[in-house]
Amino acid sequence: MKSTLIHILSTIGFFDVLSLLILCTPLALFFNLSKLDPTYWLSNFSTNHNQLTTKTLYEIYNANHNGDDEINEILTLVDVKDITSRKKLATLIDTIYNMNPIGIAVDFMFPSPQEVSTDRALVETVKKVKDKTFFAYMLKDFDKQSNSFCNSEHSFFLNPNYPEWFCDSVKEGYANMKNNGTSESVWKYSVVEKINNKKVFSLPAMLIGEECFNDYQPHESYIINYKRINVKKLSPDSLDYNKIKDHFVIVGSYKYSGDRFDSPLGMIPGMLVHAYIVQSINCDTVTEQSPTGNFRMTVTALLILIIVLILTDVFVYFLRIKCNYTFGAMIIDGIFPSIFIGIIAVVLVKAYSYHLLMDNNVFAHGQSAINGILIAAAIIKVIYTSLIIYLSRHKTCNRICSFSIYYKINNH
Repeated sequence: MKSTLIHILSTIGFFDVLSLLILCTPLALFFNLSKLDPTYWLSNFSTNHNQLTTKTLYEIYNANHNGDDEINEILTLVDVKDITSRKKLATLIDTIYNMNPIGIAVDFMFPSPQEVSTDRALVETVKKVKDKTFFAYMLKDFDKQSNSFCNSEHSFFLNPNYPEWFCDSVKEGYANMKNNGTSESVWKYSVVEKINNKKVFSLPAMLIGEECFNDYQPHESYIINYKRINVKKLSPDSLDYNKIKDHFVIVGSYKYSGDRFDSPLGMIPGMLVHAYIVQSINCDTVTEQSPTGNFRMTVTALLILIIVLILTDVFVYFLRIKCNYTFGAMIIDGIFPSIFIGIIAVVLVKAYSYHLLMDNNVFAHGQSAINGILIAAAIIKVIYTSLIIYLSRHKTCNRICSFSIYYKINNH
């Protein structure tokens, strides 16, 4: 009875599953499988796999966009167009302020004083609107060791070098884009950074309310939700009270500025990137765990893929020995695993990779994780089957190895 039970368990592969589980568990527990992905080693290049995957999926999602989406109810963009006069810009900001928005983000800077009369008009307006207006500034000189910026660049009325113009208690938010200062696509944002060990908040975060982000850690990155939005865009001569009252308003240059960035939507102005960041924050689009962070899922995926690879050998053995289909067996043995793993990869990527086509739950680095799991499965299968073949040649291990399906295939 005991020998019959052992025979049945070995026939259905219980020994193999248990052995593979012992091999898979420590690997999944202690090793980041995503590092097995070859594209992981290209991540220092501007065209890294995560950026391309994110961009491509959003391009697919937005391909048939016809502009008929529901109007965004929380955001309004005000395009300053070709206005360059600081006095006119001050008047524009003042007019928007008087229309009772929730907050105003001014997405351009005034680096240095120009003309006394126009600068005075701007400073007076800044003092008036500072309770709900946030001005952009730039963080500079990032230090990797301290994970902090060392310097910053401000508008002249917040620059200590111009004390005669200095405005106290004006709120700012950094406007840096996460493209590492290169021409690569902007697909991530941060909410909090550090400058000289002091936490500072981004322009979108200040607009929504910095108190919402006190628990966020500096320099953490989140994927921007580029699900296309139909955001209201006004010009200085078409300001609408109903489209500004109780809205978050971003003021900047939409068309005539060099402040443009590559994105999954093409080249877009910085103020629109900020709009998508506000959308990402407000719809709770966060970066969730990658599949390799889910231990049970990783071990299960590894086991399934390894067993499928071994069962392929069983099927080939059946065709070659029992049915004498040698040519067919060779084709299946050479082609089937690649096709099957390709299908599994597509299914897993769809299920566990970047959930960019949903309003919530964006998974980061999913593609890298899936590639790593597939490669790990192939490596473990080769090691395991080679080990069975090698150990079966020794009398002391022959009895144990005989419980393996692969032993039976190899020794027929």
